[in-house]
Formats: sequence, structure tokens, C-alpha cells
Amino acid sequence: MDERVRGILAEFAAGRIPRDIPDGCEYEEELRAMHDHFGAVLRLAVNISNGDLSAPIPVSGGPLVGSLKALHASLRHLTWQAKQIAQGDLGQRVDFMGEFSDAFNTMVESLARARQELLYMSTHDALTGLQNRGCFDAELERLGNGRRFPVSIIVADVDGLKVVNDTQGHGVGDAVICRAASALRHAIRGDDVVARIGGDEYAVILQEAGEDIAAAAVERILKCLDDLNAEGGAVVSLSLGHATANDGGELLEAVRLADENMYRHKARTR
Repeated sequence: MDERVRGILAEFAAGRIPRDIPDGCEYEEELRAMHDHFGAVLRLAVNISNGDLSAPIPVSGGPLVGSLKALHASLRHLTWQAKQIAQGDLGQRVDFMGEFSDAFNTMVESLARARQELLYMSTHDALTGLQNRGCFDAELERLGNGRRFPVSIIVADVDGLKVVNDTQGHGVGDAVICRAASALRHAIRGDDVVARIGGDEYAVILQEAGEDIAAAAVERILKCLDDLNAEGGAVVSLSLGHATANDGGELLEAVRLADENMYRHKARTR
């Protein structure tokens, strides 16, 4: 065997690509084809390792090239999935890359849980678990643009909370706030909105509910309060007012009237 060929084969066997194939050596054509092929494979592997997935794939044939092409395709698909996740699609999952798939899917599931927790925190009151003022206002706006009328508003205010905080401490005051929230939650229909809109103030949105349904809801709230107080613990008293809107243009006025009626109730019972 030509010593030059022996040296070229030794380079290939050592995992290196010879600089060139000398003219006139044995098997020159075959060695040049091998040289070009493995050079192209090397360039493809370098592009993949550098994250350049847009470079063309000039190589064809053989299991080594097939494996690199499969990796290239998988990485391109992963890149697309990562972009989808960045746009908020946390339903993406990977099932074609072994252990990496498990790590990727765990990461996406953690992001989904974190998003749900942040969404809950942004729409709910931390102390009572009721919806917060922002959520209440957003629901009013949504209903105002819809047709599910009449809509009734109930406003509730805890009586004497400042006195409780000053004489018994804020721990007892927080218990009163939570017990009031519990009475409201149990008295109101599941599809309706119950929100804590201030320190000691709550509001309820009753969808497709006229004056009679709102009045019945107020009676249920008072009954729940009586039952709750009968069980013992911090005593809770609420002043309540309600009003009804027959279309979207009356919603804010209904909130104002319900608040006004609540203060009338407070004045009567003080």
C-alpha cells in the first residue's frame, strides 16, 4: 500500500480529517470522496454544536449523517416549541429526547403552575380568598358589554371593625373579616361574584337577578351570619345594601345606590 494512503487512513482512524489528498496516490478518487464527505459531516456537526440551525445540510447518506439530521430536526422543533412557550403556550411537551424530555416537561409544568399561582394572586384577596377589587371591576366591565340583565349589586360593610382592631387586636379583626367572607360565600350562588373591595367592605354581583332575587340573597347572608355567630367565635355584623341594573348603562349607578343603601342600613342599626 502506498505510504501516503497509509498515512491518510491513519488520520481518518484517529478521528482527524487530512488536510488534503495528494495527487496520484492510490485510491485517490475514493479518498477525495471520503475527505469531502467527512468534511461536510464535520461542518454540520459544528453548526449544530454552535446552535446554527439555519445552515443548509449538504450531506446525505449513511447512519452518521442520518443521526445528525435527526438531531438537527429535533433541535429545530425544540426551538419552535421554546418560542411557543415564550408566547404563553404552556401546553407544549417533548417526548422524543429521552432524559432531556423529562427535564423540559418538568420545567414547562413548573412554569404553568407558577402562572396559575400568579394569576390567582392577581385576582384574589390574600386574606379571605375572595376575588379582589380589580377582579370585581373587570367583571363589571364584562357584564356591562353583555346582555345578561338584570344584574343586581350587593354591598356589605363589616360593622365596628375598627373597634375590634383597637380593643381586641388585628388578629381578631382578621378573623372577623374572614368569617364575614365565609358567610357571603355560602349565601351566594356559585356563578355569582363575591369580592373583597376594601379593608372591611365587600361587593357581590348577581347575574340575571332582579330586586326580588337580590333581596332574597341579603336575607340568606343575614341567616348565614346568625348561624355563624351561634357557633361561637368572633361575632360578625354586616350592614348591607343592594340595587339592580337593567342594562349596562345602569351598572355603575347600581353600585353607587347599593353603597348608599348599605350606609342607610348601617345608620338604622347603629
